[in-house]
Amino acid sequence: MKSSAASPLRTSFCTRPRALSTPPERCIVVEDSPFGIAAAKAAGMSALGFATATPAARLDGADAVFTKMEDLPGLISGVA
Repeated sequence: MKSSAASPLRTSFCTRPRALSTPPERCIVVEDSPFGIAAAKAAGMSALGFATATPAARLDGADAVFTKMEDLPGLISGVA
């Protein structure tokens, strides 16, 4: 996905793990935006799509998509 909106997010996703001395492949991003999903994937991170305001079909680049926050712990353990 090409968009200037993804660039600031990607920069943020690329610098945060370095500040924490964590490799990107060990990071999981929870996003409700297609641009955020694309930025996380471009930074080498796993991405979980939270489909509440955004339809699940628009988050198809995510490793998994969910609609209830109580599903998050199981998804994290499945991706980690």
